[in-house]
Amino acid sequence: MNLLFITGSARADSITTRLCYIAASVMPSSSLTVIRPHELNIQHCTGCGSCAVSGKCVIDDDMHLVYQAVGESDVIVIATPIYFSGPSSIIKQIIDRFQCVWSSDNMKGKKRTAALIAAGGQRSPVFSNTISIAKAFAATVGAGWAGELKVSNTDGMTDIPDEMVTEACSFGSKIVSKHFERT
Repeated sequence: MNLLFITGSARADSITTRLCYIAASVMPSSSLTVIRPHELNIQHCTGCGSCAVSGKCVIDDDMHLVYQAVGESDVIVIATPIYFSGPSSIIKQIIDRFQCVWSSDNMKGKKRTAALIAAGGQRSPVFSNTISIAKAFAATVGAGWAGELKVSNTDGMTDIPDEMVTEACSFGSKIVSKHFERT
């Protein structure tokens, strides 16, 4: 099983990124890829509409690495901190660039599974907007939805509490189960 985690945090040791590694630790894989878009040269979608005709994005940047990784993956986990009741601009930028995939349906042949890890800093963050966006991404790449891990009250957190570790491990196992149900 090829696992792909795309983490939308700009910090390498963020709670969001660490939750990815915890969830991945219980998932069997032949390959684990973690993409940190913040470290890549990825431009914003310009809305030029060229992809509606060609099925390919005309922007020449590192996004081809993301398209390739998604295309090769069996399980895709989008991970993002919650900012202003939505995903980080980093993860939204990646998702917006999948307009060319939406236009072409060129990733729909493989059975994939997608999920979301969302970390909200406040006690009661709004996750619904981010879940909706992540589900739209999953549909775009032809992936079944495995669910979401929502953690809150992470502002100022330096260590991940044991109960959150347990929850992330359970979530990783749930994603695997959902994937095998689909295949």
